[in-house]
Amino acid sequence: MSRNFLGGHSRLQKISLCGVSFPALPNLLLSFRDLVELQLLEILSSGYVSPEAVVAGLSNLSRLKTLEIGYSSLRSCTITGTRPPLPILSTLSTLTEFRFKGSCEYLEDLIARLDTPSLQECCISFFREVVFDVPQLTQFICCAEALSSPDKALIHSSETVSFRFWQGRSTGSPIVGSFSLSFPFSHLNWQLSCVAQICFHSSPLLSGVKRLSIDLPPKDPDWLDDAGVEEWTGVFPSFVAVEELYVSEPLGQHVAQALALPRTTGHTEMLPALRSVVFEGPQKFALTPEILKPLPPPAGSPIAP
Repeated sequence: MSRNFLGGHSRLQKISLCGVSFPALPNLLLSFRDLVELQLLEILSSGYVSPEAVVAGLSNLSRLKTLEIGYSSLRSCTITGTRPPLPILSTLSTLTEFRFKGSCEYLEDLIARLDTPSLQECCISFFREVVFDVPQLTQFICCAEALSSPDKALIHSSETVSFRFWQGRSTGSPIVGSFSLSFPFSHLNWQLSCVAQICFHSSPLLSGVKRLSIDLPPKDPDWLDDAGVEEWTGVFPSFVAVEELYVSEPLGQHVAQALALPRTTGHTEMLPALRSVVFEGPQKFALTPEILKPLPPPAGSPIAP
């Protein structure tokens, strides 16, 4: 289909496609300069569009506010062939909302080509993968004023796990921004592994978070045995400024034990700025960090300086 479709100056403001194979869409987008909202959902393998082609199609959309790209499966968004070198960033100065569902690799290649300084809401859903290496994602978020200084974070575990952080007006920013990630893992040990990887890559972003909440709906107690205390230690190190910790009742014992781990080799101090811990449940109660003092190291264990 020609890029001059509808005369090259269509006033169409919204496109929403679901499960439609449309590889020529990037060229077509060049005709829709007034587009405000673009949704490409459940993209099939036959409708695969490379990240560089997507960015080329978006580059002319100077009024775009909402962008949603979602693939139907991990296979449908697998990058094939040789990646071209990253060009100069394409700036979408009006984009305020971005949603993505797909692979970590595809997302990294896509956002490495984009600059979205006005972004206020970003929601990412990954497929089932083992390694989540997202250095570009952190840089992408840091370039958005409304997302770059979060002061609150939430880890929510259910049949999947989601990790969300946001900044409110208390940070001094006139704009409230929100960022969330979700992973399709049901076992707690895998969930914690995913969150720990993201926290590691997002350490610069999370260093100012003051309040951390960990939420878990009531479940079979055996489900908690999927993860040991040690697996929580990968989640906490990035939260160096957290002063308030809120934990739902089923996880209370596990989190308390993780915070009380001795500072032996391999352990760093958990949440060094912590002032209060609230365990939420039918009998809500709060503790001060002094009650969760590190346990003495086992006999013969070297003490970390």
